[in-house]
Parts: sequence; C-alpha cells; structure tokens
Amino acid sequence: MKIRGYLVILYGILLVVGGFMGYLKAGSIYSAVAGGITGIISIILGVGMLKECVKSLLFARILTGALSAFFLYRFLLTYAFMPAGMMCIISLILFIGLVCPCKCKGSSGSS
Repeated sequence: MKIRGYLVILYGILLVVGGFMGYLKAGSIYSAVAGGITGIISIILGVGMLKECVKSLLFARILTGALSAFFLYRFLLTYAFMPAGMMCIISLILFIGLVCPCKCKGSSGSS
C-alpha cells in the first residue's frame, strides 16, 4: 500500500498546484478552493495509507472516483484537453490503481 500512498500524495500536490494555476490563469477562486481542499484531503489520505490505514484507502478510492467523474463532466462540457481532460485521465488511472489489487512481488495482495 506504500506506493499507492505516495501516488495519492503526489496526486494531492497536483490538485493543489492545479487549483492555484486555475486561479492565476483564469482568476477562478472556485478552482483554487476546490483544488486546495481536495488536494489537502488527498495528501492526508496518502499519509494515512503510508501508515497502513485501510479507511484511508477506501476514502482515496471514493475521492479519485468522484474527481474522475467531475473532470470527465468538465471535459465533456468544454472538449478542452487542458486541464479537464488531462486530470480526468490522471484521476482515472489512479482510481484503477487504487481499486485493482496489487500483485507486486513481496505484496500480500490484500492492500
């Protein structure tokens, strides 16, 4: 579960930075607040996953699934790859990585 925890932390940082960039480029306070909140939650969940907290994994799955749907919705509204399309793909890849059981060498597979 450790690699997943690090990926969720990295995803959280990406959300925070993306929200800040949305504010700088488009003046969107909503983007800054939403990116900041979801990013901080992702970072907290990632740290929980590093501490082997199963509930953190569950909530990370829920958050990335919801954000995948949100970014897909935004992409379908605008058909602009940046940022919605890119974030949809990243969120979906992370969601799949969190849902599928890990069959890595040395892993019990129950993470």
